[in-house]
Amino acid sequence: MIESSHTAPVSCIDVDSSSGQYLLSCDFHGNVSVVNLRKHKRDRRTKPWQVKKASNSALRSCQWYPTDTGVFITAGVSGKVNVWDTKFPMKVIDEIKFGSAIKQCRISDSPGSSSTLVAVCGDNRSIYLYDLVSGARVISLIGHTAGVNTVAWSPTQPFSMISGSADSTIRSWDIRKPGWILSFDRDFDYEDCKHYYKPQTSPQKNAVALRAHSGQVTRVKYTNDGKRILSTGTDGRMRLWDAWRGCNMMVHYERTGNTKKIVQFGISQFDTYVAYPDRHQVKIFDMLRGNLVCSLRGHFEPVLACTFSAHDIELYSAGIDNSILNWVTTSAELDSKKMIEEEYRAKLRGDSLLIGVNNDGDDWTTSDDEDLLFAEEFFFPS
Repeated sequence: MIESSHTAPVSCIDVDSSSGQYLLSCDFHGNVSVVNLRKHKRDRRTKPWQVKKASNSALRSCQWYPTDTGVFITAGVSGKVNVWDTKFPMKVIDEIKFGSAIKQCRISDSPGSSSTLVAVCGDNRSIYLYDLVSGARVISLIGHTAGVNTVAWSPTQPFSMISGSADSTIRSWDIRKPGWILSFDRDFDYEDCKHYYKPQTSPQKNAVALRAHSGQVTRVKYTNDGKRILSTGTDGRMRLWDAWRGCNMMVHYERTGNTKKIVQFGISQFDTYVAYPDRHQVKIFDMLRGNLVCSLRGHFEPVLACTFSAHDIELYSAGIDNSILNWVTTSAELDSKKMIEEEYRAKLRGDSLLIGVNNDGDDWTTSDDEDLLFAEEFFFPS
């Protein structure tokens, strides 16, 4: 077995959204790796395209620039956001100093946005927005009473974003206005919203923020249509929210054993499935119904990150065992475009089955179905 390029736990991964060709990964030793997925599919022992050391401290967040695979950002414990140019040799072309350990940074990628704003959060109670071109801090969002663990931009509204904090709250923001707009309440369900609730459009200056989780909020993420939000917390719960009203949609997901502050889950392209790291496995949930579809086992240590590739209907997972696994459906031999169309038609019918599967099972592997689905590990030279 060839030694992996990652010699430390892999903390975050991202597949570029523009082409689906490149996989970006970072680890706790500050190493950054880029893999050409197309070459890897032709030869599973393809060397990483490029590997670089970003810092001597752990990296916690990474993201490709939304419309260009020539640029990506990384951030971590060092308190710096590094902007990278992928032109060989890969190098840092700009640096933004945050001042304290960074938990997450996200580039705005909604239609109509300039894609130059990056939101940064960490142990500081505020969220800071920086301009990637000038490196200047342009906006400060103040409202949380503890460190901010996670942020996410709306994929449909260029000025809207959400944040999750160690104060157990999830808050929505309009970056054009001072103060937070909405606080999500775990006890306020969808029926309450329809009958008693009027969405807020102005900042809440003196309102009391409501609790979204019993513990810290570890991750928030919009669905691809921008209508819903998924959140996770140190209470082991995953919750689905109405993005417009901030109410709990009361979808019951199985309680997980993952209470870590570092967790990255993935949502499939048409918002059908959620991949959630749970100890040594990845659990696949039906997003709207909450039922467990299957559990994917292949990692030897706890999993920290998952992400879907929208172009190939594939899932990538990474974790403490320093490896990245590629999960492929049994219908992988189908043309990618055909798979996307079938999944979309199934969603319109309300069909809960994965594409290319009969009523007797699903098309993701478990440890008992090795002949149906495989996880291939990325092997890198030392």
